[in-house]
This record gives sequence, C-alpha cells and structure tokens, in this order.
Amino acid sequence: MQKVEFDRHNLRRFLIDAFSEDGIRDVCFELNIDFESLPGPAKPGKIRELIIFCERSGIFEELIKVVRSARSEEKIRDFLKNETDLAQKQIESSIDNASRFQSVAEVIDLLFINEAEGVFELEARWTSRFQEATVITQNLINITRGYSENIGVLTSEVDTLKNSKHKPSKQDYKNLAQKQAAILDTYTTQVVAASSSYERVFSEGLIAFLRESTIHIVDFKESGNSRVKFLLTHLITLVDASESAIYGDQRMFDSIRNIPRTTSAIVKAKRNALSVLENQIAVRSRILNLMNTISTLLTQMLTEAES
Repeated sequence: MQKVEFDRHNLRRFLIDAFSEDGIRDVCFELNIDFESLPGPAKPGKIRELIIFCERSGIFEELIKVVRSARSEEKIRDFLKNETDLAQKQIESSIDNASRFQSVAEVIDLLFINEAEGVFELEARWTSRFQEATVITQNLINITRGYSENIGVLTSEVDTLKNSKHKPSKQDYKNLAQKQAAILDTYTTQVVAASSSYERVFSEGLIAFLRESTIHIVDFKESGNSRVKFLLTHLITLVDASESAIYGDQRMFDSIRNIPRTTSAIVKAKRNALSVLENQIAVRSRILNLMNTISTLLTQMLTEAES
C-alpha cells in the first residue's frame, strides 16, 4: 500500500493530534533542534515554528522520516482519512457562518454550481474578492505601522522627560498616559473600520474558488486537474500569508497586553484594543481553517479523480 503523503498543513495537524509536548521534544532531539528555542508559548505554536525551521533549513523530509518512524503508517492513514471525512462538514459549517452577511438565497447562489456561472465568472469573482482582502490586509499593516511609529515618538518623549533637568511632575506623566491611551483608541477604531468586511469578502472568494475547482475536476478531467493543481499552489500561498498575519496579530496582542496599567484611560484603551485584536485573530483563524479544509478536500478529490 502506497504511503500517505505529508504536506506542511496536514503534517502540522497530525503532530498536534498525535504527539504530546514530550513527543515533540523527542522529534526535536532526533533532528538536533533545541525545542526551547522554538518561538511560541504552547504546543501548536512550537509545531508551526518547527515545520517552518525545517523547511528553511532544508530538512523537511528528515522531519517527515522522524515522524513516520515514531508513528505507524496505519495511524497516519486513519488520521488523514478522518480529516478528509470531516472536510465537507467543515466547509458547510464555514459557509453557514457566512450567511450572517447575506440572504440564504445568495449563499446558495455562491455555493452551488449552475449553468449561468462558468469557470471564467467564478475566477473573476474569487480574484476580485482576494484582491479586496489583500487591500484590507495592507491597510491593517499600515495601521499597525502607524501605531508603532506613534508609540516610538511617545517613547522618545518619555525619555526626554526622564532626562530633563527638572523633575517631571505627576501631571507630566499623566499627560503622556493620556497620549498613549489616545494612540491606542485611534488604533482600535482604525482596525475595526478596516477589517469590518474582511471575513465576508474572503469567504465569498473562497466559495467561488472551491466552485471553480470542482467544475474543473468534474467536467474537464485531466486538463481540469492541472488547473486545480495550479489553484492549490495559489491557495497554499494564501495560507502562508494568513499564518504570518495571525502571528503578527498575536505579537501585537502581547505587546499591548504588556502596556502598564497606569491610568483608568489606559486600562479602558487596552481592554478595547485587546478585544478587537482577539476578534481579528479569531476571524483570521476561521478563514485559515476554511482554506486548510478546502485544500484537504480538493487534494482528496484530485487523488480520486486520478486513481
């Protein structure tokens, strides 16, 4: 029986599911990698960074060999089969979430294949939606950059105040705290405004993406399969970008969480900013899960079509 092939995504899910933290430490030991040096406070983050490190170091295949030696092929096959069996239900659940933004009729029109909308229309739909999502993401990056620059200016003001010949008063520090709270409030407002349509736009794009891919597999056979393989490559690029964005959001979350609670204004501004970021991470994670589910589903459909 042919071995099941791993990619970075199903390997990560398998490591999370089938290995304890001690098991991951053993994998790192076999590869001569310092587990403690991997970024991330918890097992899923450590696993993500381990895979990225192995890819960049050219030892990804060695990682797979170590994993295969630690777990039976039957266990690997059963896990990935269960992943595929759950894929359709996860797709439907993710699409149900999108129904909050539009009528049921529109969701059905987006999801199911009909003769009125062919592959070119679907490609135009998901291309435009992904472009919209890219613009939103770039706006969020610019907002974060602006926040960092403003905090940098504020830090310089604090240093200047501390090094001045005159002893700073409580009012001086209070004024700086008010500036910091205002910067946080501005950041929070801008993030909410920029990201309000992100989930809807990306979900619509992914649904059209899935529909086009399905048409190619069902109707165009070998030529369609080649197109879907190309589309999967594009999807993997989006997955990588989403993982990086989530990592950046988590770092920003940690940075804001560590701001000292010096005044009531700071406490309120921190609470609002952290709530918005937590929601943004949840949204990005839902989109990432949907992309991974679509990738798993299409890979399985390709395998069955070519067998």
